[in-house]
Amino acid sequence: MLLSLFESSGYRAFTAELDRHDVDWERLIVLALEHGVAERLCEAVVSVGEGCVSADIVAGAHVFLDDRRNLNRRLVEAFQGIFTTLEGHGISTIAFKGPALASSAYGDPLARHFRDLDFLVKREDFSRCLAVLAELGYVDDATLSPRQYREFCDYNGEVLLFGPAGAIEPHWAFAPRTLAIEFDYDDLWLRSRMVDILGCEIRVLCPEDELLAICVHGCKERWVKLKWITDVSAFLARHDSLDWDEMVKRSARMGVARMLRIGLMLAAQLARGRSPLPEHLRCWLDRDLVARELALEAMGGLAAQHAPASVFDLNAFHWRMRERVWDRMNYAWRTITQPQSRHFEAMDIPDVFFPLYIPLKVVHDYFALPAWLMLKRLRRGVGRFHESR
Repeated sequence: MLLSLFESSGYRAFTAELDRHDVDWERLIVLALEHGVAERLCEAVVSVGEGCVSADIVAGAHVFLDDRRNLNRRLVEAFQGIFTTLEGHGISTIAFKGPALASSAYGDPLARHFRDLDFLVKREDFSRCLAVLAELGYVDDATLSPRQYREFCDYNGEVLLFGPAGAIEPHWAFAPRTLAIEFDYDDLWLRSRMVDILGCEIRVLCPEDELLAICVHGCKERWVKLKWITDVSAFLARHDSLDWDEMVKRSARMGVARMLRIGLMLAAQLARGRSPLPEHLRCWLDRDLVARELALEAMGGLAAQHAPASVFDLNAFHWRMRERVWDRMNYAWRTITQPQSRHFEAMDIPDVFFPLYIPLKVVHDYFALPAWLMLKRLRRGVGRFHESR
């Protein structure tokens, strides 16, 4: 039923679904919240009105939308202060996702739910950025040594901080080092632009880079939430003059062409094939059968109830979303050998022996842990066997 909210017929498909089914509203609301599309559901409920939905649900939808917009406004205003402070210290920022994406994809910086503020800073400014944010009260709860923390920031590409306005995520990269996705960040900064968001000039990505970043993020997370697909669909609907030829060349140069294809294919599936893409681009999409398989897999997995695997674990989706062999090799090697914060916390090795984390990580993750899990399952099976006798 959630998919009917995004058909081009407006909310007629949603209304038809309401007529055909006895709706479990509690389940539907939980699903909408899990997939980040509760705003869209509430907008649909308000639109169809009490003729199709009970008065209590319509009233609740109004309250939810008002509360969410008020919360988003408070967060945006607080974030504007953070940007201004960082710029005052000579630290440039590029806002992405959150209110920046809401503004570019939906035409309203308050229209899309966001729990934290994501922004990009230059790699050389990252340490100074964290110091300034600490002065503003934004810190994390890491218990790592200075060397471990530097390594964590280096491979993670971002850090989650908590402070007066909530959570913020300064990035120096769009994806962890383990995924081996190499954006040309120098050129990306040159193409960035200033826009007005609620009366404040904020630097954002150019439209072509923003669409690439959306698709890369969705593939990183394996598109397990519907909102990441709707973001692509909404973005395409509002940007009808993208430089597709340049975007295709840029994505191929960076090795993320398949990720772009997957995002565009998912948006087309959501629109039931009514895609705003030009004809020559549809032909370009159709040439990658692996991308189509992965898009179908992602769309089919939206109803899955199990928690997705960590982005830092080897998995077939991340392997297959890379079209270049050396990118796959890089992804596998980095994922296998890169120690993570959980390894730092579990094994406190002096800095002079820091390289030992690599073999210890490999032994722990690929030998000791699987053996322990196998033994645990074996003991559980033996216990059930004895109980059944």
